[in-house]
Amino acid sequence: EKPVVRNAFLLGGAVGGGEKDYNGWVKATESISGKIYNCYSESDDVLKYMYKCASGGISIPIGYAPIFGNHPKIFDFDCTALVSGHSVWKENFGNILNQLRDDWGADIES
Repeated sequence: EKPVVRNAFLLGGAVGGGEKDYNGWVKATESISGKIYNCYSESDDVLKYMYKCASGGISIPIGYAPIFGNHPKIFDFDCTALVSGHSVWKENFGNILNQLRDDWGADIES
């Protein structure tokens, strides 16, 4: 069956993206025709500290670090310069899209 979703934008995601999670991410790419844009910020202290506590320190969230591996349909985008904390992801989405288009030539429809 043909995917209905073109691109997925993950902003400050509170799910694991380490090596043990890789097969799940590969499976997720089968549901889209474009790419998964994982937008992360090393300034997201909520994810850095709270997620670490909640996961028992066994996982790093994708909103704080890149997804493990090198899959052609997964693009990790460092938003540290644009996003200063967990509560400002939504208000910076337009800036994130613009930078993806301008700096990386991302094929993103408006």
